[in-house]
Amino acid sequence: MKTHRPPAVFVVTFDFVGMLEKLTGLKGWAEVRGPDSRCGLDYWYKRGRHVANINVDQNDITIAVNGDTICSGDYTKNKALAAFVTERPCKAQRRQRQDSVPKETNNGRRHADRLPGGA
Repeated sequence: MKTHRPPAVFVVTFDFVGMLEKLTGLKGWAEVRGPDSRCGLDYWYKRGRHVANINVDQNDITIAVNGDTICSGDYTKNKALAAFVTERPCKAQRRQRQDSVPKETNNGRRHADRLPGGA
């Protein structure tokens, strides 16, 4: 008897513009380039003189507008944020047949002996 196992990987989609519109009451946010905080993922948006930074680190989202944090927390537990997040299971990719996978040669390099110059 086979048992159903839940998928190990989920695709998470964020509606950042929707979040910003709900939290600020301002419409017309556009994505722009901005600096990287080097912690999690950074998304930058601008509307007129307002600049917003959204940082996603694991399940935590921090939203700052003009340098002031307006919302922060775990999006899976914050209903205001969760309304703008969609999670769906990732479809499993079909496994390749074993005989179609290239064999390792030359200390782990694949088919290096077939490359010009034997590199």
